[in-house]
Amino acid sequence: MSNQKTKVSIVKGPKNPQEKEIREMVERAIDLIGGIDDIISKGDRVLIKPNIAVEIKPGETEVSDPRVAKAVYDILVEMGAKPIIGESSAAAVDGEAAFKASGYYDLRDQGYEVINLKKTKTIRVENPNAKVLRKAKIYELAREVDSIVLGENDTLPELDKERTILIGVCTKRYKGLGQYIPGCPPLGREVIKDMVDVFGT
Repeated sequence: MSNQKTKVSIVKGPKNPQEKEIREMVERAIDLIGGIDDIISKGDRVLIKPNIAVEIKPGETEVSDPRVAKAVYDILVEMGAKPIIGESSAAAVDGEAAFKASGYYDLRDQGYEVINLKKTKTIRVENPNAKVLRKAKIYELAREVDSIVLGENDTLPELDKERTILIGVCTKRYKGLGQYIPGCPPLGREVIKDMVDVFGT
């Protein structure tokens, strides 16, 4: 894993922002990190991976606001990229119900490409140098795209309460790009590192 630090931006907004205000905040956040022109080029396929872990409405914990994903999608289209919104819900959760409750299928009805990754093809990848997760099943789309935008809740980054461990929020979001593996060790620091290694293969 690289020790290079990543630029992070934080933009404050009104308590109940409207869609236009959310778009402005996303644009401001991108500007504060120096833009994304050096990362995403015209024609690139970009997977926007929000957090749709459970069947609840946006604004509640564990679900990214679809208006944020929409703003990112629109910005990428204006750059000439080809965005896709894709996510897989938690292991025991009905993905279709989660997408519907969270409002992401409303985006699909508006013409945005929204994919339930649980309905797509998986591939097996290996990382022989890993300490814990040497083999994993991930969604093929995650390997086919040129870039991945990892989303977070529209609230403060949460702790993983079930396993009581502080982890990198964006790194944690890689979970939704792989299939649950029975017997997989708890989501500790070494597993997080291995997930990064697996997606880097």
